[in-house]
Amino acid sequence: MRALLADPRTEIPWPGLLQCLLQLSIHEDPGRRLVAYRVFTMAPDIVEHQHQDVIYQAFSKGFGDSVLEVRPSLTAAAVSLEVGQTDRPC
Repeated sequence: MRALLADPRTEIPWPGLLQCLLQLSIHEDPGRRLVAYRVFTMAPDIVEHQHQDVIYQAFSKGFGDSVLEVRPSLTAAAVSLEVGQTDRPC
């Protein structure tokens, strides 16, 4: 999937997937939150520049997650997104 996302010729509309992942990231089931953060970690290009504020707001809530197993995945996703944003050309 990373190769597909890394190819600048690939134009894939991500808004539906992004919305779904945002919903999963705040879902009451910790397993679903975990899955959302893992997808963000593996495919940071899903998040475009204009969506950063929404993502960071959702993630900031996640750092207070009561399920400790979710926090490392959230941290990895946040780092992956930050690195992905700094690697992009302006």
